[in-house]
Amino acid sequence: MGKICHFYLYRDNVIFLHNLLNGDGIQSIAQFRKEALFDDYRISSQNEDCIAFAVDVSLLHRALRSSVSICETADAPSKYRNLSAQTRSGRAILKGNAQSVQVSVKHFGKSLQCHLCKPDYAFYGIAPQGTGACWTVIFQFFILGSHQMEKSISLHCKLPVLDQGSG
Repeated sequence: MGKICHFYLYRDNVIFLHNLLNGDGIQSIAQFRKEALFDDYRISSQNEDCIAFAVDVSLLHRALRSSVSICETADAPSKYRNLSAQTRSGRAILKGNAQSVQVSVKHFGKSLQCHLCKPDYAFYGIAPQGTGACWTVIFQFFILGSHQMEKSISLHCKLPVLDQGSG
């Protein structure tokens, strides 16, 4: 991942942007409602109460890793347990329910680092070519100890598409 992450603090939420300003390679966006991160949060600035700053990603990663100590797993649905990901993808493409594209292995590997945040679900999709084709990964989180979606947290990554592939 790049060395710098940009933070934007607003009255009601906090946004983390990685590599959005370059537009080259994998882009990550995380958004949190203030209640998800802070017990007491007040902000004031001359820029309509918005504060922006940059942070070294390696330092942020170390700080966050030291604060996380919960590691949980889930099993795949029983009808898919014996099928490989390649087989499931192939079937979906043949049925017209999916398509394939080519992305950089380097960018894909970097996007997998987002799994360190331990999402409950990950959804993958391909944006049309007219909008600057990209492969998007959306991570979804549950409220701890429940199966209800945590609406105060949002995280997604965008990878540039090298080839539109088939589908």
